[in-house]
Amino acid sequence: MPSSLMATRTQIPHLRRDLVQRRHLIDSVERSVSDAKLTLLAAPAGYGKTTLLSQWANSTDRRVGWVTLDTDCEDPAQLFRYLIASWASFRPDILESPAGLLAGSMTPDIQGLTTVFLNAAAESEPFAFVLDECETLQNHDAIEVFTKLIDHAPSSLRFLIASRSTPPLPLARFQSRGELQMIGIPDLAFSNQDVCHFAERTSGSAVTCDDFVRLATVFEGWPAGIRLALSSNHPIHEIADACESHGGLRSVEAYFREEILPALPTHIRSFLLDTGMLGTLCADLANQLTGRTDSQELLASIEAEGLFLQAVGPAGSWFRYHAIFAEFLIREKLNCDPDGFADLHCRAARWFFEHKMPENAFEHAVSGHDSWLAGDICDNFAVIKLESGELRTVARWLDEVPPAWFDQNPAFRLASAAYLIYTGSFEESLRLIDLTETQIRSREIPDRTIQLGKIATVRCAIACFQNDLRLAESFADQALSDLSPRESFYIASVHHALGDTYARNGIWDKAAAAYLSALAIDHQPSFKIRSAHIYGALADLELRQGKLSTAGNYWALALQTINAAETWGKLPLPVIGWVQVRQAELCYERNQLQRARELAEQGVKLGELGQDTRTLIAGHLVLARCALVANDLHEAQERLAKVAPLIAESQFVDWVDRYSRQQLELAVARNDRSAITVWLGEHSAKDPGQVPSDSEIYRLALVRAHIELGTENHLDTARSLLSHLLAQANTLGRLAIQIEALCLQAMLLNSLGDELGAVVSTARALRIAEPEGYIRTFADLGERLFNLISGVKDRGVLPPYLEAVLEAFEMTNNNGETLTALAEPLSSREAEVLQLLAVGLTNREVGERLYISHETVKKHTSSIYSKLSVTNRTQAVAVATSHGLLDE
Repeated sequence: MPSSLMATRTQIPHLRRDLVQRRHLIDSVERSVSDAKLTLLAAPAGYGKTTLLSQWANSTDRRVGWVTLDTDCEDPAQLFRYLIASWASFRPDILESPAGLLAGSMTPDIQGLTTVFLNAAAESEPFAFVLDECETLQNHDAIEVFTKLIDHAPSSLRFLIASRSTPPLPLARFQSRGELQMIGIPDLAFSNQDVCHFAERTSGSAVTCDDFVRLATVFEGWPAGIRLALSSNHPIHEIADACESHGGLRSVEAYFREEILPALPTHIRSFLLDTGMLGTLCADLANQLTGRTDSQELLASIEAEGLFLQAVGPAGSWFRYHAIFAEFLIREKLNCDPDGFADLHCRAARWFFEHKMPENAFEHAVSGHDSWLAGDICDNFAVIKLESGELRTVARWLDEVPPAWFDQNPAFRLASAAYLIYTGSFEESLRLIDLTETQIRSREIPDRTIQLGKIATVRCAIACFQNDLRLAESFADQALSDLSPRESFYIASVHHALGDTYARNGIWDKAAAAYLSALAIDHQPSFKIRSAHIYGALADLELRQGKLSTAGNYWALALQTINAAETWGKLPLPVIGWVQVRQAELCYERNQLQRARELAEQGVKLGELGQDTRTLIAGHLVLARCALVANDLHEAQERLAKVAPLIAESQFVDWVDRYSRQQLELAVARNDRSAITVWLGEHSAKDPGQVPSDSEIYRLALVRAHIELGTENHLDTARSLLSHLLAQANTLGRLAIQIEALCLQAMLLNSLGDELGAVVSTARALRIAEPEGYIRTFADLGERLFNLISGVKDRGVLPPYLEAVLEAFEMTNNNGETLTALAEPLSSREAEVLQLLAVGLTNREVGERLYISHETVKKHTSSIYSKLSVTNRTQAVAVATSHGLLDE
């Protein structure tokens, strides 16, 4: 939806200059908002509900977010997006909050979104949401969500809803708890005094009070009827006579038909009848329907005349007819020209189609009974909406299609088959595809070959989902042969699906070529959505080959795409968090530790919001590695503890191996040989069938454990494992594995007394690593490799790069300050003692707090001073603070 049209849904409506200021009603709304969570204005169209709420919104001290509801808000996720968009009108940072991020993701978890939404509201200044035209909100899921929002709304949040009918909310429950205030017809109806004030402002002729009273009586205080009556510019007594003759409120359409329309110039009357069915319109759309070129001027003049047309949105680019008048115009056009009415719907559908507003286009095409136009819209946009996560929209479209149309136009069955793929019903989708293909081949239909190409595309997608690469390639060849160049979405879909399948099977060169082919195709408007996924996939392929720079560029492109305004609400939140965590890994390898921590923490936050196990595992592991570098063994342990239950439930073998490796690195950091021995015993005993043949990370960790233990048998085992690893890494071009394996080989040879061989392996690893800037792969292997690299430096090999690597062997605290590692880490008890000493407790008070003796505290204090290389408490606190060993 264009931003200008979107603004009409989330902007407080403009107030007309000739409005009657009904101060008592505005004050009544203000009191209601102060007293109750929910204020309900329920009355038929024309009673001024929207006007009153607009007046209140422009006069209250509360911040107000406005949403004009429509049928698309029946999707709870879409309802939340409109609420967030209106909230952002006065609090822009809400878009970056957990509520905004989760609402802005594809298919968000509604329960989680409800929670973070209410949490954000609880932390905000007092504000209110106005939901206008609430009669459109009938979907059970949306009603349930709205009920929860009212039930659990904090004191800072109020809701006001305007509806033509009583909404299906538990109003009795709200009222019994004092949470509901209602404003109805008796409150909203014009009094005699209101009519007098309004008439005096709109009529230039002399009138008497009796005329006003007659007018109010005839229309039973109905503001819309009174406004319409006065808009004819006839004397008040004549208007009252005419209204009485038509029966006032009971025959208002007759009054419109016999008094209002005949008094208008012919071109204005025709314009109103041709455009009334739009409800909301702009000049270009009106020109499309009427064949005119001056619609902007006509709309402005009609609004100025007060013919129930109001400018909405920015700069008066869009207009909206009052519901009562629009409904009259629709019925009038339908009665006098039913064929012309259907043609207007088709013209509107084509305009919305051309302007990439498929929801409006599809509704008008169905109303215009044009199955082929509706089929074209469905054909062009259904798969895009499915890819964007808008499954409810596609399901609604398919429900609205008359059953006979499925036999006339294969586009509808094709869309149904695609929908079934996205819901996981592959067998049912294949059955429907077979039926559709038979339909296409048995009839003379437009673009038969192209339709068969689309069928082949769907078959290719199913084969890729089922990892049947041979079959997928066969269907891909057929699809690419049959599809015309303008079918860019389907062509890109073939390449994308093949790329994923090649990557899944380790055929990286073909995977990269397929991904790049998909990116090279201009298939807007879905390009942004698809490209975010493809950039990430390409980054992973580059990482597998050790190319950090190219991978970083692809991750940056993915993040840039994700942050683009047009992708808000179109990507799953886990994708965003996943990209940030993977960027954090690259920053970590380059020793950009502060940036790595920031990105990983952001990714973990999004992973928690999106309930994405893989993002959480990867993010906590990056943060655990950062903690180890900073010598914060406590945080590293906490991070691994958070990963443990996620690993137990996950199917991500690679990340299970990384978790196991991190456990080993924590044991090594603690210099805990018994823990290393236990770890090695557990992992060496693994069933080989449970370990994938290409799990280099797992085998590298085994090598590290054997080298750390260092016995003759352990070193022999390490040598054997390394021989296989290096051969495989060389064959597959896995630079990252090759670099680490060479480093471990250098450590192994050094342990065996082969100093020359150790230096050669170290130098070789550095030469391979230097172009891509690998740093932490070396630094994380500790002091023994540090000594070997120092030896390489003494030989004058790669001096600039070596300086960066050697510097990384030092520790970095949370403020990014470089410092020397502690000779020996503090024990958990020593850390507790240090924490209490830092807040000023005496040794005796520390002992009482920890239930240990005064002498034991002295022993711990002496050990702390020794490990920190200090002589008193003040120095200890200073050094501990610089190392990040103290809590806030």
